[in-house]
Amino acid sequence: MKRLTILAALTASAIAMAAPADLNRGKKIATDVCAACHAIDGNSAIAMYPKLSSQSSVYIAKQTLAIKASKRNSGNSPAMTPMVQNMSDSDILDVAAYYAAQQPKAGEANPKQNPELG
Repeated sequence: MKRLTILAALTASAIAMAAPADLNRGKKIATDVCAACHAIDGNSAIAMYPKLSSQSSVYIAKQTLAIKASKRNSGNSPAMTPMVQNMSDSDILDVAAYYAAQQPKAGEANPKQNPELG
């Protein structure tokens, strides 16, 4: 498992160095595919979906590639799998870079509703 995680990170890093991310394309993908759960700007108002705004693009890409490869099954990963199956590595890097460039909005978890988040 550790080797696959490292491989996914190296793949994401290699692709990221090969070509610059296209933020406009990333925004389109975010709007068309990701916004229902993560919001267009990455500031999901639904506690069960992670806020992606200003997260590291390498981290977002690494996690998304792991989900696509069925190597990450925690949380809502199984629900995300069909969303990312048809995305190319370039698509994933573009949307990861787009979300990384977004500004986070204030918010908090309610520990009584979501003790695992609180």
